[in-house]
Amino acid sequence: MKLRKKILIIVGTTLLGLNVVLYATASSILLGDFKELEQKVVHQDAVRGLQSLQETINELESIARYHAEWDDTYSFITPGDPNYVNSNFGNETFLQLKLNLLLILDEQRKPVFSKAFDFQQKVEIPMPGIIQDLASAYQQQLEKKFTETGHYNHPLSGIVLLPQGPALIAAQSILTSQGEGPYRGTLWVGRFLNQPEIDRLADLTQLSLLVYPMSALPPELDGVRTELEESNPSATPSEPFQRMDLGSRQLLSPIVVKALSETEMAAYTAIPAIASNNRLLLQVTHNREIYAKGKTSVRYFIGALLGVSLGFSGLTLLLFEKLVLSRLTVLTRKVERIGDKGDLSMRVKIVGQDELSSLGMTINGMLKALQESQYKLRESEERYRLMAENSTDMISRHTPKGKFIYVSPACHSLLGYEPDELIGCNLYDFFHPEDAKTLAKSYLAMVKGQVSYTVSYRIRHKYGHYLWFESTSRTVRNPQTEEIEELVAISRDITERHQTDEELRESEASIRALYKITSSRKLSFEQRLQRLLSMGKRRFGLSVAILSRIKGDRYEIIAVESPDNTLQPGDRFSLSQTYCRETLRLKEPLYFESVSVTRWHNKPTQTPFPQEAYIGTRVIVGGKIYGTLSFSSSTPLGRPFKAVDKELLKLMAQWIGSEIERRAAAADLARARDEALAATRAKSEFLATMSHEIRTPMNAVIGMTGLLLDTNLNPEQRDFVETVRASGDALLTIINDILDFSKIESGKLDLEQQPFNLRSCIEDSLDLLASRAAEKGVELAYLIEPSTPEMIIGDVTRVRQILVNLLSNAVKFTEKGEVVVSVSASTIHPQQAVGIGTDRLILKDQQTENGHLPKDLIQDLSTNTPPCQIQFTVSDTGIGIPPERMNRLFKSFSQVDSSTTREYGGTGLGLAISKRLSELMGGRMWVVSGEGVGGDPDPAFQWPIAPAIPDNFSPRTDPEQSIFTLTDAKSAHPDTPPTGSTFYFTVMATPAVNPLPVDLNGTQPSLAGKRVLIVDDNATNRQILTRQALFWGMKPKAASSAREALDWLQNSEIFDIAILDMQMPQMDGITLASYIRGIVKNREFPLVMLTSIGRQEVDWPHKVPFAAFLNKPIKQSYLYNVLAGIFGGVPILSRPVLMNALAIDPQMAQHKPLRILLAEDHLVNQKVALQILHRLGYRADVAGNGIEVLQALDRQHYDVVLMDVHMPEMDGLAATRQICEDARDGRLLHKPRIIAMTANAMQGDRELCLEAGMDDYISKPIRMPELVEALALCSLDSDHSPLMMPTLSPGDSDAPRSELSGSDPETPPGSPSKAIADPVLNQAMLASLRDIEALEEVIEIYLEESPKLIDLLTVAIAQDDSFELQEAAHSLKSTSAAVGAMSLADLSQQLESIGRSHHNTQTPPPPEVTDIFSDLITEYQRVKTALNWELQQGESS
Repeated sequence: MKLRKKILIIVGTTLLGLNVVLYATASSILLGDFKELEQKVVHQDAVRGLQSLQETINELESIARYHAEWDDTYSFITPGDPNYVNSNFGNETFLQLKLNLLLILDEQRKPVFSKAFDFQQKVEIPMPGIIQDLASAYQQQLEKKFTETGHYNHPLSGIVLLPQGPALIAAQSILTSQGEGPYRGTLWVGRFLNQPEIDRLADLTQLSLLVYPMSALPPELDGVRTELEESNPSATPSEPFQRMDLGSRQLLSPIVVKALSETEMAAYTAIPAIASNNRLLLQVTHNREIYAKGKTSVRYFIGALLGVSLGFSGLTLLLFEKLVLSRLTVLTRKVERIGDKGDLSMRVKIVGQDELSSLGMTINGMLKALQESQYKLRESEERYRLMAENSTDMISRHTPKGKFIYVSPACHSLLGYEPDELIGCNLYDFFHPEDAKTLAKSYLAMVKGQVSYTVSYRIRHKYGHYLWFESTSRTVRNPQTEEIEELVAISRDITERHQTDEELRESEASIRALYKITSSRKLSFEQRLQRLLSMGKRRFGLSVAILSRIKGDRYEIIAVESPDNTLQPGDRFSLSQTYCRETLRLKEPLYFESVSVTRWHNKPTQTPFPQEAYIGTRVIVGGKIYGTLSFSSSTPLGRPFKAVDKELLKLMAQWIGSEIERRAAAADLARARDEALAATRAKSEFLATMSHEIRTPMNAVIGMTGLLLDTNLNPEQRDFVETVRASGDALLTIINDILDFSKIESGKLDLEQQPFNLRSCIEDSLDLLASRAAEKGVELAYLIEPSTPEMIIGDVTRVRQILVNLLSNAVKFTEKGEVVVSVSASTIHPQQAVGIGTDRLILKDQQTENGHLPKDLIQDLSTNTPPCQIQFTVSDTGIGIPPERMNRLFKSFSQVDSSTTREYGGTGLGLAISKRLSELMGGRMWVVSGEGVGGDPDPAFQWPIAPAIPDNFSPRTDPEQSIFTLTDAKSAHPDTPPTGSTFYFTVMATPAVNPLPVDLNGTQPSLAGKRVLIVDDNATNRQILTRQALFWGMKPKAASSAREALDWLQNSEIFDIAILDMQMPQMDGITLASYIRGIVKNREFPLVMLTSIGRQEVDWPHKVPFAAFLNKPIKQSYLYNVLAGIFGGVPILSRPVLMNALAIDPQMAQHKPLRILLAEDHLVNQKVALQILHRLGYRADVAGNGIEVLQALDRQHYDVVLMDVHMPEMDGLAATRQICEDARDGRLLHKPRIIAMTANAMQGDRELCLEAGMDDYISKPIRMPELVEALALCSLDSDHSPLMMPTLSPGDSDAPRSELSGSDPETPPGSPSKAIADPVLNQAMLASLRDIEALEEVIEIYLEESPKLIDLLTVAIAQDDSFELQEAAHSLKSTSAAVGAMSLADLSQQLESIGRSHHNTQTPPPPEVTDIFSDLITEYQRVKTALNWELQQGESS
């Protein structure tokens, strides 16, 4: 399409679009205005039509008024003069007034005169009966209005609907001419609103009028009806007879204008009728002259606009032709001329300075560039021709059908052909037939992909043999049609490379086959050996394969593969009769394809298997020649052996040698392992047997002594029984120590790696010994150096075990004075930490299924700092250790001397176990007493160690001897060794992130600058409190006596708080507090009292209020919380409050003494139940299964048995049935009350328990109120003496006091906000465990036991064992609920239900068990994290 035509189309299209847009715009705007004007005119016509109707009604009103207020009419009513009617209401009157109806009623609503007349036909017609009814109803309404208004002048006018059609009526009350009464009746006049009347009104108004019922509206005008009805839904007035005023528009609906056609438009309005719901419709029709004129105007406008546009377009095209197209035509002709001549030196010339001239200049520049490019192209073609002619690769061009177009001279050296010989020949004629399909696929890929393609194939040489060629081809396509014009290929000879690759592939295949055989786990060594020999036969092409064993000159076949099985393993020959004699002399394989060409052709073998072709090598086992591996054939080999054959043979021989050596070593190792396992099994069986055999009678001994203690005993007998009970407890401790020691000796003791709070670990250890120390009057204290990390990663249980052992010994051997624990830390650099005890660490967290925190969480808690060495020191002021006896301290079952054993007791295992535990944790243990040092001291240890005391620390000198003066400072008299002993032990640990928001080793803003008075007669406590106050930024002053403190106060020294010791000589803390209150009367002065654990200070005066009470040993976190609470405005209390005094009744055992047997197999549930009973004052015996329950009942009587339903060996239901049977048969004298303990979620559990004979039922996890209620229902045996029932008093409990009113004992006031526990744990259950002081221990037991249950679940699911699934899931459900893991318990219950149902039906569990178990594992990980967090919170608090 030429440019002129395109421009013409563009201009025409633009013109057409413009006119269309203008037409649409003009039509929408101008015609819209005309329509609006037209509607207004029609609306006004409708108003005029309504006004003409109103004027007719007004005319009728005038007629009715005239006759009704005429005295003659008034007089006519009573006598009824007929002359009046004849003279006034004759036909002429009806014709003159154009009346159709006239009716006169008297006051009794009786017609006096009525007449209906058709003035068009001039005849009388019947009076419509509806008129008289309307008149009577109207008069009745007038009478009502008279009572309201006092007059009858209420005219009526409007339209009524008669059977003959609508009529205009008017009514007037008949009164005198003065408008006065009395009222004589009504006069009615009317005119039919028929077509003649409507035509008369149309002539008067010059309008086209129609009046008809609205129901007669055509269906196409339903929209008009809807609009009228919606605009005025209720046209009936409130009174049925009301004067109509069509001009007021009050009773009429709006006027609706509707276009009927292109030439007509109508207006519609509704007219109400008197005393009727039906309405009339007034239609005014109007011709659409205005709209027609508007359309004509728009057409004229568009026509004019179109003419102007055409003229403008023609002018534009003319100018464009002259200024652009003609010049462009000249330019085109010049370029065509250059193209025809092919002379790129020619140039075009265009006059002007516009874009066309610029285009001409651009064309000239392009011609110049093409000219230069053509020159360079010719040079490039010449260079490429030289390259092609001299290239060693053959370059060829051929048609898509394969005919050569060009071949480079290299074809002569590669294929033997001259280029002229190949041109015109078909390339496919030279291909090897087997490669035709491969080449066809490559050609198709190259055609479709339009890329270069490289393929290897065989091509025929001029002399007939085939060579391996590799060609890289690419298509040359027509730029317009994309059709292939020719193909260009570069080919090279790869015959040698192909042969090398083939050999490599064969080698790889052989090695893979060898590896597949040797690595098979399903085959025995003999089977793999036979397959290896068969593979060698196939690979080498030989028929006989032999593995031989050579001893001296004897050649014995170990394994063989022969064609006719003439050779068998065990056959023996003389070595000299085989070529293997030569093989043994060589390190490399011996081989020949035919013996006839070797030096042994005159010495053939004398064996039943002639060896014409042979390859063999030595087999080395353990550095010595074992025999040979050889392959042979009775006929010569048709191909030479390759290098890969020799290497493969060597690999086969090496594997055989190493496998024989490994099997021999494995046999030796298996014998040694069996011997070791037998010894270990014997030891384990012995320990297990001894443990069971000793524990069983010991439980009986302890149980029976408990019964004896419940009876009436004299003091001497009670002493004997208590001695037996203590001995039994000691013997159980010895058994536990022996088992621990056995684990350590066998290397089976696992250490945990969990973050824990070091301070909490020490405080917990001191708490265990606090009661015993308080009984002996020994002070306990601890000091942690500020450089020691608050949180470390290690085994808190084993660290606590060492501390408790050392503290127990220290308290045992100290009659007076004090026992102090001090802790310090030193950083270990990586190069120093290498090899320090790490080879002995066995970490539980290396396996995720054991119930501990995953490694990634430990990494998050780790501070990424170098490991450190934590040094613990336990010092006492006891009897000390003689230097010559120290070498016996850490030996198993050894003590210092026999007298010590007799006086103090012990097994001699405690220190040995502690030392080994310290070493397992990468540390060591030693002791210093007097001038002697024992154990394994640290090389850097120098005694005594001086602690890092702040520069500003200057406590007053205390004359009393203390641990600090003995161990933490150099003695003032070096010749006098200190008393007591000091044990040191170290552990390697990694610092962890401290979760507490407060650093208790740094300055506290709320305490900084506060002056604190410390009064304590013990120098150790004074120094600890002083140092701690200095760490927090306080200003302490310590007094060693009450008198000294009073002197300072009387000298007007000001303090913000005082910390007083309760037990002091001369003046105790209560008295001192009273004096202090007397001195500082006018100032608030908080007092904190220090008391020893177990002492019930209940007699202090109420006039001496204390801010808080703290038990010794002083816990740093408690002290901080108290001080922070005081200075933070926390309400203080005046006396101590025992924890849970209202929730727990510790005297319940005194009120209701019961002998209780707890039957529970899970340690977690055992601990919870025992602690709850302990808090109630009860001591219970424990049975692990139903068999032990029956044994316990045979030994003694119990009032109550708390029976778990699910237990191993014999469950609770079976045990209960047996107890009931024994009670019925008389074998059991007194049947105890049996209370079932199980999860109540399983439907039918309660019924099963009651059917088995149980008396009551409580759900697990056990809750205090439910257990108390169950025990309250138990009755006592008549022989039971409640007075002798020993109970646990509140003082026996280790529960810490609540220091401040309203505070949780675990978290004193002012403490940092505790982290909110994970929502997977039930907080109410955790709180109940805290109440019975069992939370930490129960969590630790759960984390130790639950991994075993997870393992049992895993095995049960893997083996489709429904019974084991039910049992393990039940156990996990019970223990999980006990620690508040309700979601985990629910998942366990699902597995239990599935296991139970499928066990009953003897079917394996369904596949969905795996999904539930997966969810359970996920929930279990969350529970572990939450429980470990609870442990950390408990330790930090």
